[in-house]
Amino acid sequence: MNWETLNILQFRQAVADGRGVCLLPMGCLEKHGDHLPLGTDLFFAREVARRAAENEPAVVFPGYPFGQISEARHLLGTVALEARLQMELMQALCGEIARNGLGKIIIVNAHGGSISMLRYFAQTQLDKRRGFTVYFFQCWPTAEQQRQLNAVHGAPDGEGHADIHETSFIMSQNPALARMENVKVEESRPLGRLRHLRDVFTGIGWYADYPCQFAGNPIGATPERGAALRDCCVENLVAAIRAVKSDDSAAALQKEFFDRCDAPGV
Repeated sequence: MNWETLNILQFRQAVADGRGVCLLPMGCLEKHGDHLPLGTDLFFAREVARRAAENEPAVVFPGYPFGQISEARHLLGTVALEARLQMELMQALCGEIARNGLGKIIIVNAHGGSISMLRYFAQTQLDKRRGFTVYFFQCWPTAEQQRQLNAVHGAPDGEGHADIHETSFIMSQNPALARMENVKVEESRPLGRLRHLRDVFTGIGWYADYPCQFAGNPIGATPERGAALRDCCVENLVAAIRAVKSDDSAAALQKEFFDRCDAPGV
């Protein structure tokens, strides 16, 4: 049930059929090596969301391309909004989704660089009362699913970004978008320029290792691996949608929390 393809009567029915659940696919626009499209993460999130909604009804928002990607601002094609605007835009969008009757919003994220931001965004929902609940789902196989994928399709030679997983997915969707003749495997190896800071985090850390926005050897990628990876994520999202549909506790706990905030106690 893709939001943008529904007419107004279909939309009303979709809200009811999906029991107020909306999937918000999230990616970004950034370099994926020299061989994959800038919107790879968004393609993945949208496809997983679309297929999951076919199995467990939910309204699928058209997609959100403005994930956290400040670390790639030096590269052509990147769209990196400043942090304040990112948070305000996400909040406004969730408010509009909820205003249309979809009070359970699952952010379906396929961009690793947005994970910390989205966890923080979910925490900021406790700033004040809201008429909706935000849930965060990260598109990735479980450890057991990953073991099974490797057993069938082979263990990867490094992982991270524009790697064998993402390349395989693009091959499964549109092989013409995976330009393997452009691959420079040497650019996928970490430079280790901050290896002396092993036990601490700094924002420049990703750039220090991967200034080319490429991590993990994609040679050996196949459409079959990509389809299997996608299907694992679809299976996990279907389970998440069902759990969210049956969840009344999060909203009740939010109300309890804010009631107590109005009259703080010990």
